[in-house]
Amino acid sequence: MFVGLEDGHMLVYDTSALFSPGTNEVEPLTSTQIQRPALRQIVPNPGAEPGLSDLVAVVGHEKVQLFNMQLESQGGWAATDMSSRPVAGGYFLDPFLFI
Repeated sequence: MFVGLEDGHMLVYDTSALFSPGTNEVEPLTSTQIQRPALRQIVPNPGAEPGLSDLVAVVGHEKVQLFNMQLESQGGWAATDMSSRPVAGGYFLDPFLFI
């Protein structure tokens, strides 16, 4: 499970550990600071293709980044001016096309 915090941190949790009974504290598998303001959106890839289904697109301040489950950047793009700033994201028909 990907979790974005108000301060721009992103964390990845093992859902089997999160939803298991018990009183143990569950630590994130990994975490990183993506940016300083809050993230706008975290969008999972809806496709089932090997190597792509574990990617998420993170819409942030003036950029979109693709991350894998270890929060390693797999690519992305940045706005070149105010009219091209990303504000939301989604996959359209083809899981390779992010708009």
